[in-house]
Amino acid sequence: GEVREAVPHFEAAVRLRPDAADAHYNLGNALRSLGRHEEAIAHYEQALRANPQMPDAEIALGSALESSGRLRDAIAHYAQALRIFPDYAEAHNRLGIALAKSDRPQEAITHFERALRTGAGQPDVHNNLGNALRATGRIQEAIAQYEQALQIDPVSVDAHINLGRTYARTGRLQESIRHFEQALKLNPSSPAVHDDLGMALVMGDRVSEGLAHFQTALRLDPN
Repeated sequence: GEVREAVPHFEAAVRLRPDAADAHYNLGNALRSLGRHEEAIAHYEQALRANPQMPDAEIALGSALESSGRLRDAIAHYAQALRIFPDYAEAHNRLGIALAKSDRPQEAITHFERALRTGAGQPDVHNNLGNALRATGRIQEAIAQYEQALQIDPVSVDAHINLGRTYARTGRLQESIRHFEQALKLNPSSPAVHDDLGMALVMGDRVSEGLAHFQTALRLDPN
């Protein structure tokens, strides 16, 4: 509600200062948070025309483009943010995510590692790096990254899920089940976690328990 109410004020700022990069950038952020991505893109582009040296605007534009399904264009803008500010950890992380989505995990690994070297150790970056490592078959290194994410944030649901899936993939079912159960304690209404846990239980010959979780997943999300 607050963002929606703020939009007219940001629009007024743009009318008063049509060549001000920050006015367009702020309006773009508000529009993007409301899911109005095409309008946000137009204002980020205006901001960058006014000030081409705005890495935050490049990242925001990339994010809006990514949300609109324009992944290749998003990658170009994340890369441009890094040309402006080569050690920008968030830009490395965003570029890594986009490259991973584009089935370029090896390139993604380089950027996630750079993000960890240049910024604070964020659990989401460790998770992202773990996913890219797993995609290239580097399973033990992936596990180490997920465990590092949990050391930083013991209640990271994503890290527990990723460990559960990776352990299941390698046949370590007891450890897999333990992490899915922990993820479920943290997010009991997630149909995906119930489904993951159900599969691990069935693989571990605990069929009736597994079926109960499949039924819960279906109840939570009939589709």
